Amino acid sequence: MPQPDKLCADLATQCRETFNQPVRIELSTEQVNGQAVVVAFVPEAQPQDKPIFFKAQGLPKGALRRVGSVDQHCTDDDLAVFYQGRQRESFDASLVPDTSLDDIAPEALADYRQARAEANPDTEELRWTDEELLRSLGCIGKDEQGALRPSVAGVMLFGQPQVLRRCFPMTRVDYIRVPGREWVPDPERRFDTIELRDPLFRLIRRAQAAVLDDLPKGFALKEGDLQRQDKPVIPQRVIREALVNALMHRSYRSHSHSRCR
Repeated sequence: MPQPDKLCADLATQCRETFNQPVRIELSTEQVNGQAVVVAFVPEAQPQDKPIFFKAQGLPKGALRRVGSVDQHCTDDDLAVFYQGRQRESFDASLVPDTSLDDIAPEALADYRQARAEANPDTEELRWTDEELLRSLGCIGKDEQGALRPSVAGVMLFGQPQVLRRCFPMTRVDYIRVPGREWVPDPERRFDTIELRDPLFRLIRRAQAAVLDDLPKGFALKEGDLQRQDKPVIPQRVIREALVNALMHRSYRSHSHSRCR
């Protein structure tokens, strides 16, 4: 090929201008048997961007689909499949009906900012407004009328207790204390239970504190220190890992529970 650079430029221009939205292809030039060969990789479009079609022909004829080794013009039925795929979004990102920004708990956001500041005081997101922060985390979005509403992730992580109880009543921790190693050693005194309700970001901390309060502790007094240091018999990181796994890896689509013991 005598002018591979020109061909690459022409291909990139056509892909940018010919279709209903720009197609970003990856181009490179390889040498095969002493000849220049242009290699083009066309990444698959995201579901929300399909169908990609020729602007001059419009829909449905301007869109093509691959069937075996043949390209066929799309039909109206084919387009319906593409449009259904556009609406598929993750459960976490879907907006929660009958909610507003007032359902976000300011104290939960403040706790998040404090945790981020402790991890990295120079992080950029600490300078953002609450709305900008929530948008960047995928916790709010605009509905069809343009109103801002919390997503499932937003309610789960930062929602007020009232909206959590109304929309996701399964978002709670039942901390059960059982004496001894048997489930019901004493029928007259079966167990003590504490119900914890809060957005997930705060719920993990509260559950961890409840467990740590009940654990026996050892202490150490280093040479030269005037005050002893108490440490739980089970490392705190182990307790946190167990709680995070139990809360983050369960499905919140259903009212089923997960168990951590």
